Amino acid sequence: MKVLARILIVAFPAIIVSFWVFHRGKVDEKKILENLKKEHIVIKLPRSLFWLGFFGCAIFCVPIICMALSKDKNYPLWIYIGFAFFIVLYAYIILFTLLWRIDIFRSEDYFIIRTALFRTHKIRYSDCVGYKSEKSGIKLKTKDKTFEVTVFANNYEFLLIMLDENNVKEIE
Repeated sequence: MKVLARILIVAFPAIIVSFWVFHRGKVDEKKILENLKKEHIVIKLPRSLFWLGFFGCAIFCVPIICMALSKDKNYPLWIYIGFAFFIVLYAYIILFTLLWRIDIFRSEDYFIIRTALFRTHKIRYSDCVGYKSEKSGIKLKTKDKTFEVTVFANNYEFLLIMLDENNVKEIE
C-alpha cells in the first residue's frame, strides 16, 4: 500500500498537468475559431502565468512572515534579501502577464504592442525589417527596436499570419 501511495504522489501532479494541457488545447481551439471572424484580435499571455506568479509570491512570503514573527530574530540579512528577490521576480511575472499584449487589426496596416513597463508601441508593418522564428517564439525586428513574442501567448498564430500577409520577411 505504501508503494502505491508513493507512486500516486509522484503521478498526481503529472496527471493534473496533463488534464490542464488538454483543457487548454480545447479552449485555444475554440478561441482560434472565434477569432477567424473578428476584426480586432488580442494576443495575451495565458492566465496560468498569473497564477504561477501569485503562488510563487505567496510561497516566498510565508518564510519572511515566519522569520519576522519568530522569537529568534537573528536571521542574516541575506536570507531576507534572497526571499525578497524571488517575491519581486514573481511579482514581475504577474505584472508582465496582466499588462503585456498585442492588438492586431485585420484592416489596418499596423499593430499595437504594450509592454509590461507601461510602454505602448504602434508598429506599422512597413517598419518591420523582419522576424525570426525560434522554438520559444519569434523575434520581430523593426527599424527602432526588437520585440519578442512567446509561442505560449494566446492567439500567437494571428501575428504570424498578419506578418506574412503584409510581406514582412522571415529572417533565416
